[in-house]
Amino acid sequence: MYLEELAWFILDEFDVLVSQSTISRALTRQGWSYKTARFVSNSRNYDARNQYLEQISAFASWQLVFVDESGVDTRNGRRKYGWSFLGVSPHAYSRLGRSERFPILPAYTQDGVIATATYKGSTDNARYEYWLEHSLLPRCNRYPRRHSVVVMDNAGFHHSERMKAIFERAGVKLIYLPTYSPDCNERASASKDPNTKEGENLSRGFP
Repeated sequence: MYLEELAWFILDEFDVLVSQSTISRALTRQGWSYKTARFVSNSRNYDARNQYLEQISAFASWQLVFVDESGVDTRNGRRKYGWSFLGVSPHAYSRLGRSERFPILPAYTQDGVIATATYKGSTDNARYEYWLEHSLLPRCNRYPRRHSVVVMDNAGFHHSERMKAIFERAGVKLIYLPTYSPDCNERASASKDPNTKEGENLSRGFP
């Protein structure tokens, strides 16, 4: 909501005429700031989110392993902001067009990353299941031991019969995130935009 809209709202609701500058100062004093809005899918099922939070709270933090695919290409390193004279837009020169993408599969725990995979191309069902069976699950333990509950997103290909079978053989519990809820995945919060300070620090050490 813009300051002008807030001023009209206050006038309509309380019959008090307040200037936009007064509203701005009041919000600032209360710790509010004007920033870019983050859009959230209106397809979220909040009952499912609450059910997931109740389910996940039954496990100890040291049992949990969070998995999700990420990826990088040449666009990830592009700076969104730059310095220039007033009235002049900053320019950055870059090769335009599509570039090769490198998916990253990490498995995060409270102890750190316990399994990763990086490759060229895209992630399909067979490649994902192979990584789980031969890389991640051998580093997990049978439930209820440490690293024995894997949390992943609710993508359709994550519900295959083979997926269920390899987890059952390993004795590891599999928990799915509610749909349209990447914010519930601790792995997602660890993946920072490389153009931010957090991402800059995170990306150091990578070629």
